[in-house]
Amino acid sequence: LRSGSPYRAVITNRQKNGAIYHEEKVISPLHDHSGRITHFVSTGRDITQQKRRQLLQSGQARVLDMIAGGQPLPRVLARICRLMESRCEGVLASVWVLDREGRQLRIGAGPSLPNDLRLALNGITIDPSAVSSGVANITESVFLADSRGLALSHGLYAIRSRKIVADDGTLLGLGVAWLGEPGAGKSEDVESFNAACSLATVAMQRDRVVMALRKSDEDQRILIETARDVVYTLSTDGILLSLNPAFETITGRPASEWLGKPFAHLIHPDDLPKAIASFKQALTNEQSPAVEIRI
Repeated sequence: LRSGSPYRAVITNRQKNGAIYHEEKVISPLHDHSGRITHFVSTGRDITQQKRRQLLQSGQARVLDMIAGGQPLPRVLARICRLMESRCEGVLASVWVLDREGRQLRIGAGPSLPNDLRLALNGITIDPSAVSSGVANITESVFLADSRGLALSHGLYAIRSRKIVADDGTLLGLGVAWLGEPGAGKSEDVESFNAACSLATVAMQRDRVVMALRKSDEDQRILIETARDVVYTLSTDGILLSLNPAFETITGRPASEWLGKPFAHLIHPDDLPKAIASFKQALTNEQSPAVEIRI
């Protein structure tokens, strides 16, 4: 400033009620006719909403990186709750996951929620068709059932809830923000809450797909292990990678002696040409006709 250049900065401060706000401050020197600095003029612009959106977007990007990196669902949901709480003063965030039977809500994350309240609500039975989104005072909330007094004892007076629904319409869970005062809360807090629920939807849908794939892989493994016919896998250069138990049952030979060897060694010499032809067709993604091959 003393050199005659204006000063620009973003200042973080607190209002009288304790709420944080961000101000873009510019202080400019004023000069007299001789060029001497005589006064300073200060102007400020409230950029709290802009800053909130920037921080929210940055937090969302980090959560999406966690989801793409395959982080465990509880860890991702806890990070989402922390993100919402950092953007909404006096709000406790939680995400509840509907079990596979579609009857009970389990705590997915609620890092700041009082432990006794977590325990009281974990596993509550619900009617999915009756679950709704919106704001309710603690004394009116269906979600809380017999735990209204417990919530009030912790200074929680209202909840904002939103259904977490998959693309196919399946209810996955519930996002719940616990408010320290009655009413709907601030509009900017609603924006952060909705953004957090959208992130939770992405995370829970991905987890749902991963679990389905794991179950599919397990079902396939059981099918192969219990099959009465020989099931095997080959590498692209014709090396035996796996043989199911039926191989030993039918041939009387240990599978371990053949793994890692060319499949051609197992084939009867007279059937080897058609076995190789069938293998080459498979490598080009052509569907080869069923063939009988002796071993």
